Amino acid sequence: MTITPENLTSLPPDLHKPAIFPIDDSVQWIGPGTNFKLIFKLLKQNKTVCLTGTYGFAMAFYSWLKKWNNQKHPIKDYATSRSNKDQMSRLTAHLMIRVTNQKTTIEKAPAIPWIKEFYTGQDDFLLRFVDFLGMNGAWQWYTHGIQFPVLEQKVHPFYGTYFPTRYGHLVLFDKWLKNNHHFSKALDIGTGCGLLSLMMLNEGIPFVHATDINPNAVFSTQHEMNKHSFQEKSKIEKAAWAGSYQSHGNDLIVFNHWIPASPETMLDAATYYRTGFFETLLNFYSKKMT
Repeated sequence: MTITPENLTSLPPDLHKPAIFPIDDSVQWIGPGTNFKLIFKLLKQNKTVCLTGTYGFAMAFYSWLKKWNNQKHPIKDYATSRSNKDQMSRLTAHLMIRVTNQKTTIEKAPAIPWIKEFYTGQDDFLLRFVDFLGMNGAWQWYTHGIQFPVLEQKVHPFYGTYFPTRYGHLVLFDKWLKNNHHFSKALDIGTGCGLLSLMMLNEGIPFVHATDINPNAVFSTQHEMNKHSFQEKSKIEKAAWAGSYQSHGNDLIVFNHWIPASPETMLDAATYYRTGFFETLLNFYSKKMT
């Protein structure tokens, strides 16, 4: 099933979406032909730079900036990868494009229906270029879907929703689940795009209760369950930990956080965990399940 703007349901008011910024006299309007080093200097001075002209020009500068950052902060391991990402975030924090009447003003930029959906009533503002790129990539995933090796159907994650990019642990869980699916109920903590919930429902677990603190993930997973007629076999709740979940005594609890780090964004919180997290988790559920 291909998702289009026409079959999107009404968006919840609490969704996370990219920040927008007002246009004022401090904005530096930069067009094609400008030396990239000059633009770089303005960004280093924390000047608000709005790119004009064509999408090709904007992408050329962004690619140049990314190459510079990779050379200055080469990726060798997990720590340097985080450092590289942090530095790039600082460099692009003030790199903007203009949106007027829910459309970007740079020529030949890809159309992203979410701009209209997210910013109804906002007619003229600035949007970070990296957020525009992120929205474009997310729209492609949402409309075309992602095929995971553990599911026959595609999953269509909504903007700002975590989905796995590595599959080894999913394959292991799939093999285990095929021989261990005789549970009366399952709890999917931090469901993200709902992948684990779909796997469990497909294997015959009669009911899945999924929780997530991210409203985008809750909306995304609920939309996914509706598409595959699982709405009667699932409850998707915006909540931490177990939410309103009640144990039936023969339950399966799944959880998909696996990188030790300090979460900084909502998507980080779907992947990283702080020191002591699993001790708290196991203590909480050992009491709840007894």
